[in-house]
Amino acid sequence: MRSQDNFFMQQGFIHFPRHACPLDMPAIEQALGRLCDRARSENRGAPGIVSVFEANNPDLLCRIEYLAGSDAFFADVLVPQLKTLIERQIGQAVNLFKDKCNFKHPGGGGFTPHQDVVAYRPFGSDYQVTAAVMLDAANETNGALEMAHIWGCGNNEGEWVTTPRGKQPLLPRYQGGTRNGDISDRLSQTMQWRRIDTAPGDVVLFDSYIPIAHVLTARNLRGASCFSLSTSPVKAIFIISTISASGRRRMIRCSMYQRRRCIAPVMKPTALSPAPSNR
Repeated sequence: MRSQDNFFMQQGFIHFPRHACPLDMPAIEQALGRLCDRARSENRGAPGIVSVFEANNPDLLCRIEYLAGSDAFFADVLVPQLKTLIERQIGQAVNLFKDKCNFKHPGGGGFTPHQDVVAYRPFGSDYQVTAAVMLDAANETNGALEMAHIWGCGNNEGEWVTTPRGKQPLLPRYQGGTRNGDISDRLSQTMQWRRIDTAPGDVVLFDSYIPIAHVLTARNLRGASCFSLSTSPVKAIFIISTISASGRRRMIRCSMYQRRRCIAPVMKPTALSPAPSNR
């Protein structure tokens, strides 16, 4: 475990095969099924689950959020398990910040290179670690995660933030427009990427400063349309934790989900959009 700890602290991500981090996958699928049924049947926009449906198919879920606030299994079992896993890596206590399940459908778009922290900082949290629980296999053909494992940023570029992994940069990025938050092409073209092929039950931890993308079939890092042309879907649960002080943890999570419910009606990517409108 010590070498794994060091890998995360040095690289900003780590992949745990299912046998190294055993989770109750049947229970996860059952709990998720309950939430999906509720999301389809409840009054959309009501307090509780945040549901996002495909723009060209209003009955097809592409994302649900607020899992732990909506089902006891996530709150009492899965989130505490992943919380412990994250704390072993960074050596600090963490609190739940955001939780969601993404449904990537065949032909759907991928995410271009970005840092998650850019979307999360406005809520008063400067460092997050995501635990991705893979419910389906993910690989080059259907939308595996990719992490930049060799990349450089000069000390004079961007803003540097103190994190549990030392000083980390907020990388040069586009602001506003259709590419808001994407890492600049000039920098992303210099990065070397590692695709994380996963099987059902695998867990991938990554922090919010590591450059991340979904697999880009044509290796297109210029932000142009990039589609997964597979016939197989990918489901993954993302549990995002923050090291914010305990006195602020509820305020941060509540603030974030109040805003998410306000914008949920417009968070509707089409089935073939190059990237969802909100991460």
